[in-house]
Amino acid sequence: MEQVVGIHHACRASGQEIIVGNMHQDIQTSIMKNASVMLASQMVTWVSSFVLLLFLPRYLGSKDYGHLYLAISLSIILSVVVDFGGTFLIPKSVSRSPDNAAPLISSYIAVRIMLWVAGIAVLWVFSDIVGYSPLVVGLIIILGVAKLWEEIRKAFRSYFQGIERMGYPSIGIIVEKVFISLFAVTALLLGYHSVTIALIMAAGALLDLIVCIIYAHRFLPKLPHFNFGKSVSLLKTGLPYFFWSIFAVIYYRIDAVMLSLMATDNVVGWYGGAYRFFDVFMFFPSILTTVMFPILSKLSGAQEDQLVMVLHKGIKYLLSSGVLVGILVFSFARQIVVLFLGLKGYTPSIDILHVFAFGVPFVYVDFILGNAIIAADKQRQWAVVGFVAIGVNILLNYFLISHTQVTIGNGGIGAAIATLLTEVYIMSCAFVLLPGNYFRRIGAGLIFKILTSGIATLGVIWLLKPLPVIWIIKAIIGVAVYGFSLILLNVITRSERHSLQSFLSTTNIKTLISQKG
Repeated sequence: MEQVVGIHHACRASGQEIIVGNMHQDIQTSIMKNASVMLASQMVTWVSSFVLLLFLPRYLGSKDYGHLYLAISLSIILSVVVDFGGTFLIPKSVSRSPDNAAPLISSYIAVRIMLWVAGIAVLWVFSDIVGYSPLVVGLIIILGVAKLWEEIRKAFRSYFQGIERMGYPSIGIIVEKVFISLFAVTALLLGYHSVTIALIMAAGALLDLIVCIIYAHRFLPKLPHFNFGKSVSLLKTGLPYFFWSIFAVIYYRIDAVMLSLMATDNVVGWYGGAYRFFDVFMFFPSILTTVMFPILSKLSGAQEDQLVMVLHKGIKYLLSSGVLVGILVFSFARQIVVLFLGLKGYTPSIDILHVFAFGVPFVYVDFILGNAIIAADKQRQWAVVGFVAIGVNILLNYFLISHTQVTIGNGGIGAAIATLLTEVYIMSCAFVLLPGNYFRRIGAGLIFKILTSGIATLGVIWLLKPLPVIWIIKAIIGVAVYGFSLILLNVITRSERHSLQSFLSTTNIKTLISQKG
């Protein structure tokens, strides 16, 4: 009898291992598939964005570019108000209950339209009170109006994120970015300025929406009619997500507004030029957390072991990539500015970019920690952290912008330092909010190995500095050294390398391409 029971338990345990193994494989396949699709689209849009970045600052000049950057920053704040937490709530809800997606999307679109009407009015009044020039007000209104269809598009994108089908919205992003780059560069060459560029950006966002609607129709043939009660319920449910989102964007973008009030237009342009690169380098954590968030939401409170595994992988990959990007940005800040901005009018951007380089690893890790907190239904506590971060960031900006503007004539350096210190505060709070057992697989040894790889890479780049080799080759050598170091120190394990090789095999790629979505 004991033997029978033992066999029964052994079979059950074996079955559980198979189930866990299959679940692990499904999670890994979903993450890699969606991440690879988004990365492929990002490579296309990255090229388009860099082409635009190559032309915009040079042809607009630091002053007009500063006007455009200020308008973009304010429109992003409006975007978060209109979004009302949907970036988190929609994929989280859809991942847990796909059958209720249609009424959720319909109600959220209605909510966003109402919030947009109120938001654009407030933005207009704010621009008048502050006393922005007619040109800046015009740019703000153009980009603000575009947020209407951009936010509707984001509702569909969040739906695709929830069902783990990121291939469809990626097509829309490609169409938008290529359109904007092509027509914006043409407009700049023909002598047009920031207003024309803003109009082109608005048109590109509209094209993105059209593509998303076409593909969404395959999964949501018909959206239900507007339901007032459902919309009111969403406003209540989405409030904590909204507070976190708006607080995060305010502390992330308030620096541009404070610079515009405390420094010259040229300083805003210098800062905007450096910050543009900082934004571009956020593509990897954005991709990874986008595909991981619905998985974290499904696992939260259910399969803790799997959740810890996913979180561990996410932190490891993001910290590793963040350290590498930070090293490359710091080492080649001057070359980056020369290539894309030109030293004429943008030399002060180099020092700002140096400061941002130190903040890259913190921001990368904050991406995954913030998503894990919201997936764990701690959005209320996270919103409080974001609210405090606004005060921290404003105080830091006030003193640091004033100090650096007076002492070295570049308040942008102070704003960059304020951004770095605020991210450190955010990370500290995240570690406090998340359960300690979430980090049981992350030890000091892992961090030490990553930092050791970074120091080795920094040393190699420093030794290569005097050699008459173009900086891009030096950067590639640095990446190779870093990757080899991670493998040598077993940060990237043999099983992870094997999984990547299998995923990138010709047979698997053909299988993925043949699959819909």
